[in-house]
Amino acid sequence: MATEHARAVKAGLRTNAELKVLFDKLGNEEHPRGFVLSAYREARKALRGELQNPAGVQLTLGHLRWTVLNGVDAALQEAAQIGAMQAMAELQAYGIERADDLFDLSTVDDALRAIGNVLDGQVNAVWALVRSGTVDDSLILGDESHAGLLRPSSAIQEAVRWLAFIALAAYGSAVERTAKQSGLVFKRQAVAAIDERTTDCCLRVHGQVVGLNEDFKLTGTPRYADRMRNPPFHPYCRTSVVLVRDKEAEDELTTEMRDAAAAELDARARTKTRVVIHPANATSRR
Repeated sequence: MATEHARAVKAGLRTNAELKVLFDKLGNEEHPRGFVLSAYREARKALRGELQNPAGVQLTLGHLRWTVLNGVDAALQEAAQIGAMQAMAELQAYGIERADDLFDLSTVDDALRAIGNVLDGQVNAVWALVRSGTVDDSLILGDESHAGLLRPSSAIQEAVRWLAFIALAAYGSAVERTAKQSGLVFKRQAVAAIDERTTDCCLRVHGQVVGLNEDFKLTGTPRYADRMRNPPFHPYCRTSVVLVRDKEAEDELTTEMRDAAAAELDARARTKTRVVIHPANATSRR
């Protein structure tokens, strides 16, 4: 029978996998039909050869902004649900009745404003050039040698960061006060899904245990900072955080998690390669 700790780690891994699905919905090389990539692709198609028509440009840019933010809003709501479901699964694993703490959805509004600011920066730059009347298509839409001003990468990266943040914030708001009031002594553990995509940063923090009010110490790359309260620890971070009772913080599962991460780091250093690992989990090995 799985221990409470193992069930908590399983819930964290489910969050990792569901975040990856959300990231893919935005679009990337493996998922070129993601809604953000598709919106930019359609906008560039509509604008090609039409940049001398200010009214048409304004309409296309406005539609691009609306389409991206509408899709991101739905994804952010889904991220909040992912975090809440992880919290429910963990509290059930430990036999704790969940408190009625609700996630403050104003955080989603903050995320939309931040992503909107990224979009507005591009839109305003494009609009300024169009109004100047001296712009050519390649400067805005790109060509074979450069991406152009109207590119999706910045918007996607900001959206991905907020998706991970929202999921972890929703999780934290549902478990942390409840955990403190449960009468049990809990700590927090970083859980990465080990596969060929896992970064050096998350392999090195995988299995690390800290107090409920302590920061994780980050030593790998890439990383946003040396110490962070919660993921995301870097762009496109899928790592989650789970509750672990103090008496289980250094149990066999934690040892297996750390050993698996160390083994992957060693394999990469020796072979200079990354090998597909499927399915990804907390103790994956090649």
